[in-house]
Amino acid sequence: SGNSDAVCRKSVGEDRQFVPYFPVELQEVFHGFRVNLGRDQDTVAKKLISGSIFLRFFCPAILSPSLFHLVQAYPDDKTSRKLTLVAKVLQSLANFTRFGAKEDYMFFMDEFLEREMPNMIHYIDKISSPLNEAESVHSAPSNVDLGKELAIMHRILVEHVSKLSEASQPTKQTR
Repeated sequence: SGNSDAVCRKSVGEDRQFVPYFPVELQEVFHGFRVNLGRDQDTVAKKLISGSIFLRFFCPAILSPSLFHLVQAYPDDKTSRKLTLVAKVLQSLANFTRFGAKEDYMFFMDEFLEREMPNMIHYIDKISSPLNEAESVHSAPSNVDLGKELAIMHRILVEHVSKLSEASQPTKQTR
């Protein structure tokens, strides 16, 4: 459990240190989400942004680093299991949820999730803040088809935005 905590802590720390390298185009899109949803839907906007970036990019890259040309060979079974654990924890963090009773075998990571929630919120705020050219190092790499990636992200968001909106609405209590 201590080793898993350390691996996840390092992974989360690595994500935060690359904020200046975050693609300007995605920062503009994410800022647009926040502006269009408004302050009263800030929680929905943060879930939308974190779900987009972690579900579409970070967690798939962690689960299959060879597909993203991060390593040449597919990881061995032991490494693959560790990467799955890291991706699972990061996705829970990005969803602002804990494992709790739904996955009791992962309960030992709930303390880590609680401790890192404020850092995740800060990260989401940074990657969706108004564009500051002085802080940005570069735009998307030329080998990324940004149009295709944004179209895919748009399709995913359209499919899930109503679910996020419904989930953030207070439930009506009946008398």
